[in-house]
Amino acid sequence: MTNWKAVTISLGLALGWIMGNPAVALGPARDPQAEVQMNIARVESLTQHLRSYPEDVSAMEDLAALYMANGAYDAAIGPLARALQLDPHRRSLVRVAAEFASQMR
Repeated sequence: MTNWKAVTISLGLALGWIMGNPAVALGPARDPQAEVQMNIARVESLTQHLRSYPEDVSAMEDLAALYMANGAYDAAIGPLARALQLDPHRRSLVRVAAEFASQMR
């Protein structure tokens, strides 16, 4: 058997194994519980940071985007409105506000 034949056979076997078990190629499935806990920790971290630095517009924007990504639009309005008060010309804030408005329709 030549090297090319061996390579072709091994690739065929590997492809068959991956196709038979797609998790091998895709990696482990995400754990939804761990994702929720990570989001909660991120919200708590941003909230704590904003207590120390109440005029950090970037942190307010991140907090609003995190709330919106999790469907908590009522919680997102506070940090988003405050960030827009502090920096009404920031393009990224305008984009987040437009996304917020489109979700509220």
